Amino acid sequence: MMDKQIQRKNARQRRSLLSPQVRQEYSVMAAENAMMLLEGSKADVVMIYASTPEETSTWPLMDQMLMRGYYPVFPLVQGEKMVPIMWDENTVFVSNKMGILEPVGGTEVPLEEIQFVIVPGLAFDEDGNRLGQGGGHYDRFLPQTHALRVGYCFQTQMVHRLEPEPHDVKMDYICTEIYTYDCAKKQTK
Repeated sequence: MMDKQIQRKNARQRRSLLSPQVRQEYSVMAAENAMMLLEGSKADVVMIYASTPEETSTWPLMDQMLMRGYYPVFPLVQGEKMVPIMWDENTVFVSNKMGILEPVGGTEVPLEEIQFVIVPGLAFDEDGNRLGQGGGHYDRFLPQTHALRVGYCFQTQMVHRLEPEPHDVKMDYICTEIYTYDCAKKQTK
């Protein structure tokens, strides 16, 4: 088993090889795949995150969600936990100590209302295993919801196999610019 720190370094390196233009193009394509999955679900309250410039951009997906009447929710990290905050046109984002944009103020959303969660990661495998940044926030948050868990990344971030730890939470689906992986069935769409 490869050390998680080495896996994280390798994943960041693979992702960094994509030019900003390619990242933007691939992000639009990943958003289209995620929207097809979202539209096929019964969800209307969707937890999404404010992507960093290195990540698959969530902003094309956010635009599509707003045009189609979905209710976006963003995570706010408070200590060890994530608090879901409803987005509206007055939502202001500030950069936290990790450089991640978070909502300021806003209304907390009850966990049972969240039906679909877009989950970031440095690497994923087809079984739905995820390698995050190492903070454990999503691994603590996701078991508290009954939401569909959807990994969101570039195809280059897909790896053959990750070795999950007991606390790691699997994804139901993973959307990239090329495929939507159904992790339970190990199929691509």
